[in-house]
Amino acid sequence: MALTLRPAPTHSRRKIIAGLCASSVALAACQSPTASSPDQTVTTEYRVFANAPSDNDLPDVELNEPALEAIEDHYFRYLGVRDATEFYMARTDHEDTVTQGLCFIAVATESDEASSKCHGPDDLDPMVIHLKSPVEAFLIPDDTHVEQLPEGWSQTRRNVIVVTEPDIAPDEAEVLLPNSDMPTEYTLQRH
Repeated sequence: MALTLRPAPTHSRRKIIAGLCASSVALAACQSPTASSPDQTVTTEYRVFANAPSDNDLPDVELNEPALEAIEDHYFRYLGVRDATEFYMARTDHEDTVTQGLCFIAVATESDEASSKCHGPDDLDPMVIHLKSPVEAFLIPDDTHVEQLPEGWSQTRRNVIVVTEPDIAPDEAEVLLPNSDMPTEYTLQRH
């Protein structure tokens, strides 16, 4: 007995194709930015988290920020050093949800003292940490456009702007934060 393979009826193929298209549209709609699911997340604003962690990513100091307690090592990333201060950031779990917050960490290498600032997932604007040297440091998203910083301010790494000369530095600097539609003006303010 021989089996003869026949092509599926055309109307069945159309139903399958229509079903696949509808599924694709539904999936795209689920991934589109909405008020409850913004397009700005820790991983979209800071692409360093797309890379695998390295041995240098974890600060070797005690961190007292409650949001950083019991955070797994692979959530930390090293950002660089300026003078005697190393900069890190860490993704943090947020109130038992899948969304993540962010912490900015500065470690004084001479004293091993850590300063940190954490935000939840709904507040990913630049963060500021007060330090001894440099005086203040700001964590900024990847694609922040910095045209020209005023005297006494310096961008030391892609994600870090510091106030290095407090006596001559003005109290604010303007940057353009990335946005899905168009860049948004933002003022970094000294405290």
